[in-house]
Amino acid sequence: MVVAQVASARICTISAAEQQFCERAVAVMNAKGLGVRFSCVQRDSDTTCLEAIRANQADMRAVDGPDIYNGFKDFGLKAIVAEE
Repeated sequence: MVVAQVASARICTISAAEQQFCERAVAVMNAKGLGVRFSCVQRDSDTTCLEAIRANQADMRAVDGPDIYNGFKDFGLKAIVAEE
């Protein structure tokens, strides 16, 4: 397995509630000194989050179902974590 090292990671959210959760989680993760500085960016849909990732305005988004397929097909994105 190859693990890329990054200095920062921007998590894309699509609602005020998601943004608030992300900001709380990011505060905890950043306080742990994990070597990656996390932040949150908000867009209005999964599609606009995928567009933000492609435009280098965000780095990750949790998606499922059709959005996984669209991420691969329409945006050339790759999954970094998957659950069964």
